[in-house]
Amino acid sequence: MSHLPRSECVFEMAGLTLGNSNRYAIAIANGKCPSCFWRKAVGYYCRRCRPLRKRIAKRQYARRRRLGLCVSCNGRSNRRRALCKRCVERARRYHAQRRRQWRRFGLCARCGRRRDSSYSRCAPCRKASMKSNRNHRLRVRQKVLVRYGHSCACCGERRRAFLTLDHVKNDGSLERRRILNTYTLYLRVLRFAGRSSRYQLLCWNCNEAKRIEGRCPHQARRPAARGPALLGAPGRRPAAA
Repeated sequence: MSHLPRSECVFEMAGLTLGNSNRYAIAIANGKCPSCFWRKAVGYYCRRCRPLRKRIAKRQYARRRRLGLCVSCNGRSNRRRALCKRCVERARRYHAQRRRQWRRFGLCARCGRRRDSSYSRCAPCRKASMKSNRNHRLRVRQKVLVRYGHSCACCGERRRAFLTLDHVKNDGSLERRRILNTYTLYLRVLRFAGRSSRYQLLCWNCNEAKRIEGRCPHQARRPAARGPALLGAPGRRPAAA
């Protein structure tokens, strides 16, 4: 038994033949690491094999993405997505079934831990989900701002917090009745190939002034000069008669 590698000696001591046994299933069933087959597993791999398997998985993932292959089954996939259609549907069915089982047992539908209220998710998962949704909405809004120049069309303001999407024909109320929220409006704007003449970027001040007065004061003409200025150019005295 000394001439065998240490990983194979474990199976020989168990009285198993490597040719007709599943080494991975046996190692997992005995609490061993499925990579080295003899160290105690902590989670799935042992502490020594976990960093190695993580590096290998990252290289394999990057290679398959570069070649346009599915990262799960190594089949043909769209370069924009990591999984092929078959693996996407399989993962969707698996996660849906798992969420139904967790809900049936009164567990969190996101992590499977015990819930602390009547919500379908626990408090940490609700907080993480709210943060993730907020970041996603901010990324979508940033794409809209970049597409429309990232500056106010009236005063030239460029700070992101002051900018908003304006309807040129003042028909925003009609569109909001159909869409009901700003996030859906941003997604609809991004569907256009380029800029749409229906929308423009304005800062909040210019947008509110346009709503109240019909046009922004920046676009209004300056009032005509009165008094002595009419007699000559500003800053000069009128010519003597």
